[in-house]
Amino acid sequence: DRPDATFARWDALTLRRPVVSLIGADAHARAGWMDDDVDGYRRSWFLRIPSYDASFRTFAMRVMLQRPLGTDAAADAAQVIHALRSGAVYSAIDAVASPASLEFSATGEGRTIAQGEVFNEPAATIAFTARTNAQTGGVIVLRKDGRILMQNPLPTLNYESTGEGTYRVEVYLADAPGDPPVPWIV
Repeated sequence: DRPDATFARWDALTLRRPVVSLIGADAHARAGWMDDDVDGYRRSWFLRIPSYDASFRTFAMRVMLQRPLGTDAAADAAQVIHALRSGAVYSAIDAVASPASLEFSATGEGRTIAQGEVFNEPAATIAFTARTNAQTGGVIVLRKDGRILMQNPLPTLNYESTGEGTYRVEVYLADAPGDPPVPWIV
């Protein structure tokens, strides 16, 4: 299901400061009888459900890098960490559809504002563009401070807005699981 409570917490925090959200799995891959860490881990029988492979193939983080990765591991790691910290990242539920691709940016005051960047011109008109590789069968939703500003059928959304706020895109596919449906891309 769409993690409404988690999104509400994230939206409340972003009203005070930038907050990057990352997707994660609490993967233990064990369900059993008398599984007890006090008396001994896996003291009795257990099933490896879901498998670690299945858990880690459920979703992925996509990071927008300023340049392709090279052969310098330290420089590459620093670039990835910088992108994560600045919010140049999105999550995709690969179990819903794969591969996922998202382009999300804005223009304002004659400059391009990349995903994760802060733009401090509250009176300026900002033109948002979001584009995904899914061609049909869903919607792109643009949110400001958690509230829906605009929805548009796939694959592209264009919208102009003014005022300070935190903007994010959620992409929903028509056959997404959950009630309410889980977003494919955030």
